[in-house]
Amino acid sequence: PEEIVRIYTAESQTSWPNYQDIAARSEVFSDVAAHTGATRALATADNTSRISGEMTSANYLAMFGVPALLGRVYLPSDGRPDIVVLGERTWRTRFGSDPSIVGRTVMLSGRPFEVLGVMPRGFRGARPAGFFSDFWIPIDLPKMGSMMQDRGKVAFQIAARLKPGVNAAQAQAATRIVALQLAREYPELGERFGQIGRASCRERV
Repeated sequence: PEEIVRIYTAESQTSWPNYQDIAARSEVFSDVAAHTGATRALATADNTSRISGEMTSANYLAMFGVPALLGRVYLPSDGRPDIVVLGERTWRTRFGSDPSIVGRTVMLSGRPFEVLGVMPRGFRGARPAGFFSDFWIPIDLPKMGSMMQDRGKVAFQIAARLKPGVNAAQAQAATRIVALQLAREYPELGERFGQIGRASCRERV
């Protein structure tokens, strides 16, 4: 857990192109993932209710190295957006802890999703203490449209895993160099973007 950090730009969120560049240019992280909050209407046999979860890059859940309670997490190799991993609380309260939930189709806001797995109780990914997710789904890049190419659309948070032997201070310095490079290449980001690099917020998972 002490290897997991969050990367902040001048704001608490950043754009998808900035995330991609940070992930591609950073040499101090073994993995870099993006995530953002999402709400969906979950339709079950009894009723429809609003649940809160996250849309994430396809590598997000695997980055934590936490095995699923049932089934598995999604991976970049899955290459599809219509899959979901449920939180333990959602599985328990909405599906009666049904052990056969993996492989079933659930409806989220009118769209079918195949359940790949269920995460163990207490898992919250990179969310702050006290915040839990009912579900995780991959970001549907085509459905998100043009905002995924717009550096001004700040909608994502970034989490990363430090490479072995790298500490938070080293990661902060290296990430700031990347930020300064991006700020020079894309002046529209503004000078404050170069202040990126507070990669010292360790999160227990």
